[in-house]
Amino acid sequence: MKARYDELDDSEKEHIHTLIEEKYRSELKEWESMKKAKPQEYTPEQVEIALRQGAAILQSSADSISEKFKMACSILLCGPAEDGELQVYSVHAGKTFTNGLIWPDTAPTEYANIEKSFIAFANQVYPGSTVPEPETTP
Repeated sequence: MKARYDELDDSEKEHIHTLIEEKYRSELKEWESMKKAKPQEYTPEQVEIALRQGAAILQSSADSISEKFKMACSILLCGPAEDGELQVYSVHAGKTFTNGLIWPDTAPTEYANIEKSFIAFANQVYPGSTVPEPETTP
C-alpha cells in the first residue's frame, strides 16, 4: 500500500490528504456530539476489531503527518486486548536512510522499554486489565 501511495503524483496525494482531513473533521464533530451523550462501554473484543480495521487509517495519518512536517512519526495506542491483557498498538512513518528500518527495528531494546512504560501508564488508566508477563530470553 505504501509503495502504491509513493507512486501517486502530488495532486493525488493532496486529494487523499483532503479526504482524510474531511473524514477527520466529520468524525471529530460526531465525537464531540457523542461526548455529550452517556459514555458507551466497549468490550476488549470490540476495541481489538476497531483497531484492526483502523490500522490503515492510522498508518495513513502517520504517513501524512510525517510528510507534512518532514519528521518521523509514530502513533502508539495502549489498552486492553481481547483477553484483557494490556497491549501496545503502533504505526510508524519514517525509515532509516541506510537500511529502511522503522523505529522499533532500529532500537528494539529502547523501544521495548518505551512499550513497558506505556503499559505501566495504561495499567493506571485500565486498572482491571492484566499486565503482560515480561519476555525472557534464554
